Amino acid sequence: MLKFIAISAAIITSNAFAIVPYIGPVLIKTTNTGYVAPGYNTFTKCELYNNSMFSSKIVLTYSAGNIQSEITKEVKITGDLAKSISDSQRGPFLREMAPVDGPGVVYTARKANPNGSYQDIILLNDNGGDGNRVTNNSIEAISLRNFLDLNCK
Repeated sequence: MLKFIAISAAIITSNAFAIVPYIGPVLIKTTNTGYVAPGYNTFTKCELYNNSMFSSKIVLTYSAGNIQSEITKEVKITGDLAKSISDSQRGPFLREMAPVDGPGVVYTARKANPNGSYQDIILLNDNGGDGNRVTNNSIEAISLRNFLDLNCK
């Protein structure tokens, strides 16, 4: 009986430290209207999920004022998306000043880490608010932005 308890405890302990895969979105695009009169503000978010545990999907969120809708569609992704995301982190990055209070668009890739966490990679950050624009000019980042644009409709 003591052996059984010891083996059970070892199994439970080993499962407690199992690696948890990252299951969040791997590509994200957000847009906003910037500073506008009440009632004219809109926001969109497109999230692409590509995880081996679940079906790949795109979640589109639309918001106008305080009203929001969400559409989810399954997709089949071929090619090495994880490699494109990983390669995009090398840049080069162009940092420049941008107007404030204008419309914004942000493209982000998320590189999954073995421990279940992730690292955000800027593909383009022109959030319309802080006066800074960061553009990732790598071929992979351009390709990932185009991929998001094609799928976020």
